[in-house]
Amino acid sequence: RLVPAAAAAGTPAAAALFQAPGGEPGGALCLVPEHAGKLLLLLGALPHGAIKFSHTLPGLVETSNNLASLTPSATASSTPSATPSATYTLVTSTRSSIGPALEAVRDSIQGVAELAGGVVERGRAYPGWTPNPDSALLQVTRDVYRSALGGREAHVGAVHAGLECGILGEKFPGMDMVSFGPTIRGAHSPEEGVLLESVAPFYDLTLQILGRLADRRARRSA
Repeated sequence: RLVPAAAAAGTPAAAALFQAPGGEPGGALCLVPEHAGKLLLLLGALPHGAIKFSHTLPGLVETSNNLASLTPSATASSTPSATPSATYTLVTSTRSSIGPALEAVRDSIQGVAELAGGVVERGRAYPGWTPNPDSALLQVTRDVYRSALGGREAHVGAVHAGLECGILGEKFPGMDMVSFGPTIRGAHSPEEGVLLESVAPFYDLTLQILGRLADRRARRSA
């Protein structure tokens, strides 16, 4: 049977740990069919991939879970003749632009893992940032972009990924925000780089947006 093992430290999102006896003393470690079946049932029951799409922006994934890795490690027994055991660490990563939806999925993952006999460690979730197509700051940014680039319209979209705006929004609820910048290629990889010729235009655009916001504030204060 699967029995709880001690939780490992430093897991990035949520980790379910299981300890199962298997293998012969001094031989290769393996799972008997009963234990392997329970582990396979757990893998099949956990969500993986897109869970819900956004109603605000069609086609945008709102909530998802990534069944990232399953890692076995042999555990030595204090008794030389005893059957060795293995601890299986299952790591998942959950994302959502809506905080309660994210925690609901994490609750579900924890419940399924505990039913299977696992011990769950939940790391701190990366906060979401809900898209707001009616953002006043977004409209200012689009207007300035259009003026600065001779009538070209900015491409406005949302991504299913972690952005610093989510952290800022958690600290300052209700803050109006946009995220934009120069062209980056190969993000989060050893080949990550920035297109240098795109840096100066976005820097100038940022200054113009700040100037437009300062003018609006001055008019309201007058």
